[in-house]
Amino acid sequence: MKKVFNEDATLKLAGQILGVTPGRLRELAQAYRLLGNTVYEPNKRGVISTYKVISVHFSGCSILVGWDLLDGIYSNLNGFEISALGKTVFLTREAAEAALKERECTK
Repeated sequence: MKKVFNEDATLKLAGQILGVTPGRLRELAQAYRLLGNTVYEPNKRGVISTYKVISVHFSGCSILVGWDLLDGIYSNLNGFEISALGKTVFLTREAAEAALKERECTK
């Protein structure tokens, strides 16, 4: 039974029912797991803003994660697209600091 209903098969079936791809369902699950957590966004001025994730908005073409500023400055008032996670928005302050250092080295 476990072989038939593994994660991939379940996501494929649910995706068919909902009319979305399994990859999109994975992104949506990832976004919902962020609710209540803290994320970090470094900006071009070298400031890392700290946000609390407060909402997830899903449409057929995007998943927007809403946030409240805890510390820093606003660079994105509404939130971020889930695809930005790990690129411009990070789960740890250390990862955000590393991204800032990497940007400085490529200048």
